[in-house]
Amino acid sequence: MIVSASRRTDLPAFHADWLCRRFSEGYALVRNPFRFHQVQRVPLTPETVDGLVFWTKDPLPLAGRLGLFRPYPFYIQWTLTPYGRDIEPGLPAKPRLIAAFRELGGRLGPLRLVWRYDPVLLSPVWTLEKHKEAFARMAAALAGASDTCVVSFLDSYRHRAGVFRSLGLRAPDADERAQLIDLFQQSTRRCGFALRACCEEDTGLPPAACIDTARLEAIGGGALRHQKDRSQRPGCTCAASVDIGAYDTCPMGCRYCYAVRPGRRILREEAASPLLGPPLTEADVITDRAMPSLRRDDGPSLFPSL
Repeated sequence: MIVSASRRTDLPAFHADWLCRRFSEGYALVRNPFRFHQVQRVPLTPETVDGLVFWTKDPLPLAGRLGLFRPYPFYIQWTLTPYGRDIEPGLPAKPRLIAAFRELGGRLGPLRLVWRYDPVLLSPVWTLEKHKEAFARMAAALAGASDTCVVSFLDSYRHRAGVFRSLGLRAPDADERAQLIDLFQQSTRRCGFALRACCEEDTGLPPAACIDTARLEAIGGGALRHQKDRSQRPGCTCAASVDIGAYDTCPMGCRYCYAVRPGRRILREEAASPLLGPPLTEADVITDRAMPSLRRDDGPSLFPSL
């Protein structure tokens, strides 16, 4: 099975100690986000994990420890936008992140880094012209460190409606989307990126599979069966995975975030706890998570040096 780390929180940025300990000890406990007292024990051994996908806006706290994950085919989905602290208040300075992206791409190779320009939003500050300039500048700066750029547009969430109104944030309309895609394509062609769209219709772009068996095969050197993840949104082409994160545990504070509800106390982890988020209770029922293998052969995988 493929492990997603994580759509629900930024594990590399804020829970790197916990993440490393979980893989060192070979398992994590994961609470069902919709049924509080259902907890699964997820094995995290090289025998049970067919691939590993990190999602982050800042992998720097984890970057020096990536050698721990060498037994697993892994890659990093790195969201890197030009927005300022009014929209992404918890991030390091963007020039530092751009430099880190280039450095890490040089260490890992472009297959292991996917650049996400996500979400694309418009506001009185973030106009079409400003996106054109910012995207072109970032694409040029990141050229060679990744082979793919994934874009998606702002989604509306009920719990974010007030924030969107206060900042004037909105999704581009159909005409604006078409203009932005044209601008993005000009830059990615020039800078050597494949441009993909995540869960977006009518863009004319190939769909992105954020959990991508083809990429994991290219990294690990083995063949994997692709099983569509039916728990995701319509139009999602991701492979099935098990997520080991927890909602309401990311203090990044991004104004568009779906994974943290405004006003919620951010739940911190105990690094020694196998569970991220609310601690175990006597009412919790722990079951073992089945991890069916996706491998098509029994031969050894090939892992490029880190």
